[in-house]
Amino acid sequence: MSLFEANCLELVRSIVLRRVDAKRFAVFLFGSRAENNARHGSDIDIGIWGDEKFPRRTIAEIQEELEESIIPYHVDIVDFATVNDDFKQIALTHVIPWNLPQNISVSLPL
Repeated sequence: MSLFEANCLELVRSIVLRRVDAKRFAVFLFGSRAENNARHGSDIDIGIWGDEKFPRRTIAEIQEELEESIIPYHVDIVDFATVNDDFKQIALTHVIPWNLPQNISVSLPL
């Protein structure tokens, strides 16, 4: 990963974590960037998972802030409380946690 890509990921991380209740939701990177096999131009996949659905309005606000930033990559934000188990099984094979609250019932593979 280049320094530029690392800086972009850090900016995505800070934008997302600024709008997520850190006591109620886990936040993590998944997909090709978490597996360290992203290609030039690959999107950035962010998972959010808690004991309840993450507010859609907040996802829209995060997306808007990301689109207005200097990040040249598409960022997908996925609420794992709303996806099926087959998707979870595949997506959770490799994650990089950004926030792991202790008081929620979900657990991420580390």
